[in-house]
Amino acid sequence: MTKAMKASDLKQISIEKGMYQQAIVKNVYLNDILEVEDPSVNYKGTPFENTSALQRQLVSRGIKTFGAQADRVSKFFETDDNRLLFPAVIEASIRKGLNENNIIEQLVATTTNLADSDTYKAMIWEEDPASEELRRVTQGGPLPETNITLGDKEITVYKYGRMLVGTYEALKNQKLNVYLMKLQQFGYRLALNEVEAAINVLINGDGGVAGADTYKISELGGTADKMAFEPFVRFKGKFKDGYHPNIFLMEEGLYTNTLLLPEFNNALLGYRLAVTGEPDKVLGGMPVRCDKVPSKKMIGIDTRFALNRVIATPLRIEYDKLIDTQVERSAISYAGGFEILDPQSRKILNTGA
Repeated sequence: MTKAMKASDLKQISIEKGMYQQAIVKNVYLNDILEVEDPSVNYKGTPFENTSALQRQLVSRGIKTFGAQADRVSKFFETDDNRLLFPAVIEASIRKGLNENNIIEQLVATTTNLADSDTYKAMIWEEDPASEELRRVTQGGPLPETNITLGDKEITVYKYGRMLVGTYEALKNQKLNVYLMKLQQFGYRLALNEVEAAINVLINGDGGVAGADTYKISELGGTADKMAFEPFVRFKGKFKDGYHPNIFLMEEGLYTNTLLLPEFNNALLGYRLAVTGEPDKVLGGMPVRCDKVPSKKMIGIDTRFALNRVIATPLRIEYDKLIDTQVERSAISYAGGFEILDPQSRKILNTGA
């Protein structure tokens, strides 16, 4: 049963500029700081159950950011308290576009946040397959050993960013629903840069792990420049026992040619594709279109073991300038990289040779 609660019943937190600095130090966002003072769990069973702390602060101040009745950007600058929320709302909108349209979440096995450092030292496991197996030992006998060391492998951390250029005069009369939607699109474009970095690491390695094993389609019973079912099956067989490639990345041309193979031309698969819009596991894994993949290349990935996403600095925005309405040039940036967790978890099929 939903408990009665109005906007006036929400806890209104006094926002201070120092909260942004606190978020930077902790490598989190303003919303995370607000959640400590106004936990979302307190709103379970109310109309505000699925809102974030930041969203509740907007509601408590009567700021409407979506729908036909959305306020203008100038609403944030009517009071000092409102003004302090403006950078967090921009940041949240860009982050939404960055996350919702980003296939990175499908590719990574885990994520590592570098809270106190911008460098990352990876664990190195002994690569002798025999050392990774459980062996039968006699009672009281010594157990086989697997060596784990802290390596000097350097993970390249890329910085992604853009400069928002525009005057307050140009923005103040813009409706928030349209302005924030444009910022989401902005976040999506930032996400494409991160995808490109992940593809590069999957193909070429991370600096400590070499490039992926590559197989020519002509060596697997096929013909160059012609996608076919037999070489694809043989390509899947190149993954060692215990590995199960569940995603196949490819650019638009190869993606289309793969889905049009006669072996996948049946009513059931056609129905699934029409209903969901996704060719779910028609290849024994999910074919994913990604135009950052080089032409005529297919990357098979067992996403359980492939990538560790290393975040050095989460999405940041120059909050001082936005708070002071100096919107002319405000930098937005993010820093991160990728580590190959298991070299055998990804392989490449070259259909052009």
